[in-house]
Amino acid sequence: MEKKNKNISKNKNTEVAVVKMGFVDSYIIKGNADLNGENSWIIVDCGVAGSERKILKTMNIFGIKPENVSLIILTHAHIDHIGNVKFLQKITGAKVAIQKEDSSYLIEGINAKVTPVTGFARFMLRFLKYVPQKEKNGINPDVIIENELDLNEFGVKGSVVSTPGHTKGSVSIFLDSGNCIVGDVIGKQFGKVKPGLFCNDTEENLKSIKKIVDYKAKNLYLSHGGRCGIQEVKKYLNI
Repeated sequence: MEKKNKNISKNKNTEVAVVKMGFVDSYIIKGNADLNGENSWIIVDCGVAGSERKILKTMNIFGIKPENVSLIILTHAHIDHIGNVKFLQKITGAKVAIQKEDSSYLIEGINAKVTPVTGFARFMLRFLKYVPQKEKNGINPDVIIENELDLNEFGVKGSVVSTPGHTKGSVSIFLDSGNCIVGDVIGKQFGKVKPGLFCNDTEENLKSIKKIVDYKAKNLYLSHGGRCGIQEVKKYLNI
């Protein structure tokens, strides 16, 4: 009997495949098919260093050829999101995109500023400092996002939009279907929607959460905490 792998979503018709890598999730977006019936794919975030096999296994299950990955989007420059970017860029040949404000951290191969906003977050930060970074030399991004990036040229109907707050260069990916990948702008604590435990600017982050609502996103994919509906976010905002 085949063992079930809980690390990945196996619904091959899904637009957004979830790759669970311990305490953080990465995503793979299914795009348009070409004349040969082969889809374009976009990887969103790359997990911590050493977890690349989980992304590769997802690609294998979905029949994703490395050369059909058109873009790697980094929602921000923290080590649990950029740890495998150099490896994935090498095997796919895909362009790497990051927002301008976080691009220098990626280039230098260092972690963007991590700002705890609660006592528990400060406690967690003591342990996060010891997360291994195998790739310390950094890479030069191919695409620098300022305000917005149209994804149609990469075979996906949607756009990347700046949603600062968690870091200055945080972004969210809005798909025309209503699916939205929000990085760490929104999280879940004890099953309830909350801003992330770490936030560079809490006021900016709240503005970004309101922006996600205004963009009429429906289903949100979080880096930490799974998924939530937009109604849960509206309830948090009391609107």
